[in-house]
Amino acid sequence: MLGLALLYAAAASAGCDPAEDAAATLERTLTNAEEAWQDADPERFAVEVDRTALAVPCLSTWTPPEQAARLHRAWGLRLYSTEPSASAQSWAAARAAHPTWDMPQDLLPEGHPERALWSNAPLEGATEPLPIPDKGVEVRIDGNKATERPMFRAGLVQVQQDGEITISQVIFPSDPWPSYPSKLPTLPKEGGSKRHAAPLVATTAAGLATAGLWGATAVAHQRFNSNAGLAPDDLEGNKTTLETRRTVHNKLWTGAVSASALTVVTGTWLAVSW
Repeated sequence: MLGLALLYAAAASAGCDPAEDAAATLERTLTNAEEAWQDADPERFAVEVDRTALAVPCLSTWTPPEQAARLHRAWGLRLYSTEPSASAQSWAAARAAHPTWDMPQDLLPEGHPERALWSNAPLEGATEPLPIPDKGVEVRIDGNKATERPMFRAGLVQVQQDGEITISQVIFPSDPWPSYPSKLPTLPKEGGSKRHAAPLVATTAAGLATAGLWGATAVAHQRFNSNAGLAPDDLEGNKTTLETRRTVHNKLWTGAVSASALTVVTGTWLAVSW
C-alpha cells in the first residue's frame, strides 16, 4: 500500500485546478486504462491508473457507485503483481460498490488467475462504526451514505461539509481514517416507565414508612401521657414504665423525622426524572 499512499500524498500536495472537472477527468482516465488493458499495453495501463490518484482528491461531487466500482477494478488489476492483498481488497470493494456487475471476458477471460480473485472477493465482512458526523457533515463510501467502515476491503471515502466535498480518497483497511468534524455518540434515554420506576418506588416506600412512623409516634405519645398500666402503689415501677415509654416515643419520633426527610429527597428525585 505504500506506493498508492505516496501517489495520493503527491496528489494532495500538488493541489487541484479549479477550472478542471475532476469527475470528467476520472471518467476519461478510467476509460483510457480499460482500453490499455484490453490492448495488452501494461505500461500505458499503469500510467492511466496512477493518474486516477491525481483526480480522486480533486473531486467536488459525489462519485456514483458504478464509477467507484470501475476505480476499484482498475486498482485491483494494477496491484495484482505487486500487492496481491491490496488487489483482493480492491476487488472486494468493486463488487460491494456494484454487486450486479460481472467481470467482462475481454477484461479477464475465463482461466485468468485474477478472475478467480474477482469471483471469490467477499461482499460482506468485518466493519467498525464511524465517528458520528457533526451537523452539516455527510460521509459516503463508494457513493453510498456510510455509518460503518468496512475492514475487509478498500473504499472511496468522500466527506461533504456544508455542501462542499472536503475529503475524497481511496482508503484501505490498513490506512488511517480521515478526520472530519464529529460528535460523541448520544446514549439513548431510558423509556419513561423505566426512568421513573426507581424514584417512584423509593418515594412510595419512604412515604409509607413516614406515615407508619408518625402514626406509631402518636400512639406512643398518647400512652406516655396516659395512666393506663400504672400501679398506684408502685412508684418505682411506674417510673421505669414511663421512662421506657419516653424512650420508645423519642425513637419513633426520630425515625419519623428521618423518614420525612427521605420522602422529600426521593420526591425531588421523582420530580426531576419527569
